[in-house]
Amino acid sequence: MKKEIAIFVNTFLRDDLIKRFVDCCEKYIPNGKLYITDNGRMTEEKEKYYMELIHKGHSIHTPKGFNQWWRKSFNDKINRISYEKYILKIDDDFIFDENSNIEKLLETMESHPDIGLLGGQVWHIKNNRKSDYVFKVTRERDDGVFELKVLPFEDKDLIFSDYTPDFWLARIELFDHVRMREDLKPAEGGHELFFRDIYNARKSGELKLKVAYTDKVIALHEKSGNSEEYKKYRYGGFNPETYKKNIKMVR
Repeated sequence: MKKEIAIFVNTFLRDDLIKRFVDCCEKYIPNGKLYITDNGRMTEEKEKYYMELIHKGHSIHTPKGFNQWWRKSFNDKINRISYEKYILKIDDDFIFDENSNIEKLLETMESHPDIGLLGGQVWHIKNNRKSDYVFKVTRERDDGVFELKVLPFEDKDLIFSDYTPDFWLARIELFDHVRMREDLKPAEGGHELFFRDIYNARKSGELKLKVAYTDKVIALHEKSGNSEEYKKYRYGGFNPETYKKNIKMVR
């Protein structure tokens, strides 16, 4: 059976999470094919596990360059898509359960051909809260900053927006017009710039597909303790004082 969803996952120095997200993806997204990029270090045990996943039909990429940044890895995976219609963006510290309702993403996209990207809710287990950044662009200032208005979304099957949480399903065609920015350090987000690029492509008329959100689909965010080495590379070279945020929330 051909899979419809390409599940994009990038992992780096968090080997304890790999099997967890693979297991939950296989259980709750049976129509998905995993595209895993591991930018960390390979071990004999991990190589054996990855070979098992390849034999099951998943795609594994282990670049020679240590610490290849995830946005480049994301774009590289797009070029390796075989026949899937959609890309599901998740992180290696996301998990699903019986309440995640992942099939709702696919059902909504199939019934709304005008939607190019559909975001879902992210529930942060540690803080017992959900991500609440579903926004509409109100204006672009002279300094290039986008001002965003928070949209109310309680108990909404579907709302159209410009920004959603960083857990979404997108049509392959969307990436004919927009790709991830590769010129950013790992800690410099990039999530907001990706949605800015979608917005600008729609504003210019280059892209007709819309962005939407549903809170009926949930990914659980359960981050484990990151090692000091992970933090070194994740935040290396990042200066929060000079990094310019390109968005401002207007509540």
